[in-house]
Parts: sequence; structure tokens; C-alpha cells
Amino acid sequence: MKSIKKLNKSLIFSSFIILLLLITILLFINIENIGYQKNADNTKIILQTTNSIMSDLYYLKSNDMNIILKNEILENIEKLEKNDSELKQKFSIIKEQIEKEELDTEKTIAIFSEYASNMSDSNKEYFNLFFKKINNYLIILIFGIISVIIISVLISRYSSKSYNRIYKEIKKLKNVINFNEEKFEQNSYWEEEKEINNILLKTSKELILNRRLIDLGNFGTLSELLPKVMEQIENYIPVDRLSVAFIDSFDNVIAETAVSKLKEVYLEPGFIESIKKTTLEKITKEKDNYRIINDLEKHFNTINKSQSTFLLLKEGIKSSLTAPIFFDGKCYGFIFFSSKDKNSYNEDHKKFAKKIVYTLKQNIYSHFIVQQMIAATASGFVKIVEGKDNETGNHIVRVSNYSRIIAKEIAKEDKKMTPDKIREIYLFSPLHDMGKVGIPDGILLKPGKLTKEEFEIMKKHVNIGTKILTNMNQKLKSFINYDFLNTAIEITSDHHERYDGSGYPKGKKGKEISMSGRIVAIADVFDALTSKRPYKEAFSIEESLDIIKNETGTHFDPLVFEAFLKNMDEIKNIYEKYKE
Repeated sequence: MKSIKKLNKSLIFSSFIILLLLITILLFINIENIGYQKNADNTKIILQTTNSIMSDLYYLKSNDMNIILKNEILENIEKLEKNDSELKQKFSIIKEQIEKEELDTEKTIAIFSEYASNMSDSNKEYFNLFFKKINNYLIILIFGIISVIIISVLISRYSSKSYNRIYKEIKKLKNVINFNEEKFEQNSYWEEEKEINNILLKTSKELILNRRLIDLGNFGTLSELLPKVMEQIENYIPVDRLSVAFIDSFDNVIAETAVSKLKEVYLEPGFIESIKKTTLEKITKEKDNYRIINDLEKHFNTINKSQSTFLLLKEGIKSSLTAPIFFDGKCYGFIFFSSKDKNSYNEDHKKFAKKIVYTLKQNIYSHFIVQQMIAATASGFVKIVEGKDNETGNHIVRVSNYSRIIAKEIAKEDKKMTPDKIREIYLFSPLHDMGKVGIPDGILLKPGKLTKEEFEIMKKHVNIGTKILTNMNQKLKSFINYDFLNTAIEITSDHHERYDGSGYPKGKKGKEISMSGRIVAIADVFDALTSKRPYKEAFSIEESLDIIKNETGTHFDPLVFEAFLKNMDEIKNIYEKYKE
């Protein structure tokens, strides 16, 4: 890659040398001219003096020597000797003859005539040599001037071409800014062009990235959004794990969702830790207070042994960059950029992370608001159900936790079971019987077994609950354009369906039944079997498992039952912790 700056420097230096040469030539011409003028003047004097001497000598041919003429000739001979020191010896004999008045006039005239002729020829030779030198100097001078002009034209031409190319690149960038182009291509001939084009290319890539990130707002949930974000930014910032966490009203940091290139994720969505047990509280004070930890292991061993850091180290994370998410001056959560390598992040990455947060924070905040609405809605409905039904609060807690455990296991094989879906199953599983608010108390609270007619009325609670949730979902969607009660509707409408199609209210079978409904069906029946009712005693866990196992394939989905069995230790822990 050539450098126009270096080329211009070379051309300018060449011009300087040529100009210096031209000045030197002009100086030489001036010196030569001075020498020529001096020589011409000297020759003129010599010839005039010689002519004067010869004139006197011609006079002596016909006249006698007198003192005046004698002195005049001697004086002129001395003038010649002053201009030409070599003449002293030659003219010394003539001077003696003049002094003795023994001068051979004819011979002396011949001597001075020859001298004058030689001086004239010498002057002509000097003039020819001078003229030849001047011609050479002028040729060099003209060549130098032409060279300077050519160099100036070249500098102008290359600079103009370079500027035109740069202008075209800027126009391309303008098209990118105006969304007329998606791709920014650059063609560079000079290093300076490449440098400018690299800046334009970087700006273009950032603009394109920002536009793509903004376009990602079409993805409804963070679990759908985050993988797309990671795909877009991984060429700009080291990121093996990208995650978002929110701060709740009790100053707990709740892991919302994460996408990772690593094999295992131990810090899972839903993980809760008090912000005071971490070092995150410091960065919630100012929105530009981004945190870089380039040695997470050292941080854990010497600064803070939080459980979240321990889980990240277990995943293989070695360094992280944490960006706070501020909205209206308040910190609502964080975006975590994490790398499996130490010393992955620097100040440039921090600046890039700020751009990401600025671009995505509206989407993230909207998601946060939706999650708050979901949690508040679920909590409100749960209170309604608790007030109407005989079911205890612990029953609701157990079913929620059983459902979440099963959903997490299914998520290992089923990509549709996203962290958002797991959380919604956890939040909305207590609503499976919310339609019982529309069932008469005489039937709902009857201590004994229901009659066939009463059972038919009881079965209506499914459609009642589904209708309530569907109407509410439609009204909410008109405001926020998001079906955030879909999972609740699935659970409410499907938890009494049976895998073989013999359930109610629609007789769905197999995969026609939503996964949410199939999960809550097992969780609800298991809790009902292991709990005491007015009309029965509680079955043991082993007895309950046998009953469910016998009905797997008819009542329950075998895949869901398998997920349930794999996590029996955890299921038992929940049972023991929240049993009546």
C-alpha cells in the first residue's frame, strides 16, 4: 500500500532540490555574467590601449621621437602590463628601445598588431564558451521549471483523485445512514485513503449494527432477543456469555435470561442474590459507571465471594464487563458481557457496551415492565384463588416449584422451553384452577364426593378460567402488543386434558395438549395425591409415583413423567420444605 503523504513529501522534496538547483544555476549564470563583463571590459581596455600604442608607432614612422610621445607610449605599455603580467618580460625590450630611442618601429608595430589579434581571438573564444555555458544553464533551468510544474500537477492529480474517492466513500456512508445501503465497501489505493476509509468503515459498521439492534425490537422476549444480539456483537466485543439481570423492589438481583457458547449454564435464569452480597451496588450509583473484571477468579478469592461469581467460574468464565441499565435516572438491572479468557476487556469495549445499552435499553425496559405485569397479575390471581378454594398457600407453592423443576428438565432437550417460558409456567401454574371462582360454593367446598351432575358443573371451571384470562389477554394486547397471558391460558385450559384424549374440556390428546398443560397436570395430580383432603388421607410419595406411572401414556405424557422422575430428589426436597 502506497502513501500519498510519503509521495507528496518525496515530490515536494524533489521540487525543493530542483528549486535549489535552479537557484544555484541562476547564481552561476550571474557569476559567469559578471566574469564575462569583467573580461569584456578588460579586453576593451587592452584593445583601446594597444590601438593607441600602434597609432603612436605609425606616427613615429614618419616623425622623430619626442618626450611627450615617448612618455605616452611607455604609459600605455604599463597599462597593458597591469592587465596582463606576462607582458612585462615581452615588452621590457621594447621599453628599453624606446628609452634609448633605438626602437624598430615596423617590428614593434607587428608585435602589437599580433598581440591585438590574439586578444581579439581570445575574447571571441571566451564569448563562445560563455554563451555555451549560458545555453546549458538555461536548458537545465527550463527542465527544472518543467519538472516543478509536472510535480505540482502530479501532487494535484493524486490528491484530487484521492479526495474524489474519499468523497465517494462518504457518499456511500451517507446512503448507509439513510438506510439506502446495507453494505459499505471500500477501495483504497493510498495508505491515507485506507486510514480514512477504515474510520468510515468502522462508523458504517456501527451504524449498521445499531440499525440491526434496533430492528431486533421485533423479537417479543429477551430470551428471543439476546441470541440475536450476541450474534450481531460477537465480532466487536469478546462475548462467550451474554446475560441480563433485573433488580427487584427488595434489592435482589434476579437473573433474567442468558445465552452462552459454553457447555453448561450454572447461573440460570431465576437465580436470586441480594445486591448487597455482590459488588454490583457500586455501579448502580451512576449510569456511566461500567465495571470491568479481567480476572474473575482473583476477584472471587480476594474481593467478593458471591454465589453468582462462583457459578460463573464453574461455567468457565474468566472475565466480565458489566453495564448498568438506567431509565429515568434509576438503575433497573445489568447487561453482563462475559468471556472464557482473562484480560478480555478494555476501555474501547466499555465504550462499545455503552452503545449497546443505549440502543437496547428501551427494549429491555419494556421487557422488564412486561415481567412486572406478569408477576403482579399472577400474584393477584393467586390471591383470588386462595380466597375462594380450600387449597392452601403451600399447595400453590408446591405446584409452582414442581412445574418449574419439570420444565427445566424438558428445556434440556426442547429449545421451545425457553427461560421465559419456564418462568411463566412457574408464575402461572397456581392459576390452573382459577375458574373455580365461578363455581358455586356448595359444590366447590363440598367435603364429600361430588355427584355426576355436580362434577359436570365443577368441570366448567376450566372454561370459566380460560375465558377470564383470554378476555384479559386480548385487552392487554391492545395496549402493549404482547400476549403475556398465553402460558396462563394454556395451563388453565389444558391441565385436565388427558394424553389419550379422554380428558376435558376439549378431549385433546398427545401433542395437541400444550406442554405447559402436560407439565402442570402431573405437578397438580402429584400434589393432590400426596396431600390430605377432607375426603381422603395423603398417599406416600412412593404410592403416588406408582399411581402416576400406571396412568402414564393414558393420562400423562411419558416424556413429562420421565423429566419428573429424573428430578425426584429435588421434588422431594420441595415436598418436605412446604408440606402441611
